Amino acid sequence: MTSDNLNEITRTPPRTTSLVVEQEIKAANRHIKEVELDSHGYSVVDLTPEHIQFDTFFLSDREDPNATQSFYRSFQSAKGSRTVVPAATQIPQDRPH
Repeated sequence: MTSDNLNEITRTPPRTTSLVVEQEIKAANRHIKEVELDSHGYSVVDLTPEHIQFDTFFLSDREDPNATQSFYRSFQSAKGSRTVVPAATQIPQDRPH
């Protein structure tokens, strides 16, 4: 399930007009660490007793069943922490779901 991204709505090239909007969103809310309004993709969440981690992947083409995926970013928060930081590694692909 997806919807049009900002660049598709405004009919502008990706990573142009959206950059200003993304910065304004982050400036208005210090709790938002990441905003990317032009790409389609999905995220994987890993929740353990020690941490929570969120890995984001982008798709090459949302309408192509054979689209490729590419890793974008990972963020993590340790148990008892009130901060989110970039994760050192991606969630292992072989972890049971």
